[in-house]
Amino acid sequence: MDEYNGNNLRWTLTTITPLHIGTTDTIPRYGYIYDEEERRLHVLDLDKVAEHPSVDPEELAEQMRAREFDIKAFLGQKGIELKNVKLYSAHCCFAPRKGVRAFVKHLYQDPYVPGTTLKGAIRTALLWKMARDNPDIWKFIERYLTAVAYSKKLTERLRSQRNGSNYVAQRIEQLPQAFGPEPHFDLLRVLHVTDSEHLGANELHIIQVDVYKEQNGSLEKDGRLSPLLVEAIPPCIHLHVGIKEDDFLFSGQAEEELKFLCKRRYVDLDQDFLTACNEFACWLLNQEGSFYSGVGFKETADWCLERAKEAENLSNACLLPIGWGTGWRAKTIGRKVQTDLPKTFEQLYYQYGLGKRRGGNADVSFPVSRRVTDVCGRPLPIGWVKLSC
Repeated sequence: MDEYNGNNLRWTLTTITPLHIGTTDTIPRYGYIYDEEERRLHVLDLDKVAEHPSVDPEELAEQMRAREFDIKAFLGQKGIELKNVKLYSAHCCFAPRKGVRAFVKHLYQDPYVPGTTLKGAIRTALLWKMARDNPDIWKFIERYLTAVAYSKKLTERLRSQRNGSNYVAQRIEQLPQAFGPEPHFDLLRVLHVTDSEHLGANELHIIQVDVYKEQNGSLEKDGRLSPLLVEAIPPCIHLHVGIKEDDFLFSGQAEEELKFLCKRRYVDLDQDFLTACNEFACWLLNQEGSFYSGVGFKETADWCLERAKEAENLSNACLLPIGWGTGWRAKTIGRKVQTDLPKTFEQLYYQYGLGKRRGGNADVSFPVSRRVTDVCGRPLPIGWVKLSC
């Protein structure tokens, strides 16, 4: 580990498959111009277009509402040069026909990986490890979720909470043996994760992500949703992030109040932290490999199983699923509940509207949809990265 940005330690985040971290923004079809020769998507600054002396903003707004509106022709008619209204250009090997989901960016249009996104993925991996290793945590989860699933009064009380289903999960995280009862006592206060360094927006790729749904033992492309167009960081891009452990929170007076020392192994950056993340990644990849194998996606299954073996043997690095498209399985420990407590999960499935009834039973493969993209001719899941120290 190298010194980075003062007391932070520099780690390297490497994309394994395309990575999309979204915002609420979508680049509309009139917000870009595609250059087929250059295979570049030129994203426009529509404010600059509207502010141009030759443009009536109200006229522009009216024309944009028309389905057949051609922004390239409009700029030509108004004598506006592309270079004067272009924000950036992204690589794109196809002619898009719809809006593109934007990647999160700083003020000056530089994409980056937020520290909160990375820390959230780490949090899920550590909670999975705690639940697996600590019998007290798993006993609580079993008793608590059984009560939530079958007690009408408790269910009604939880539903009255804001984001009721999320509140159910928070009670597990807030166990003293897990992260702690409130933010001040949260174990992950110990880990400080910075945003990554910036990437030039011109290095983004526009990719097509297909949504598949399981039907009768096979995966069928959802033509209503597919393809989704997103800005993504392509594979094999290296970004530096800062991660450090705040030793002060384990010492003296802080320890008397916080009681973090007994759980320090989970956030030990030297070894156990990476082991926990890799064990979660290995477990998840094996689960996904089994799923894809069962529905006839052999190339995807093989890739998942290869990455699972890689995670088993990594040292000084870990694999993590982050960002959009990695799905419910990567962002919760719900899959462990689903496999270890199937009857309780089935009841929760109905109580909190996790999906539709199928023959009276909760679909064991929930969730039934997967998002994959083409990487060198293979349909692969998106959002997998390697974190190296």
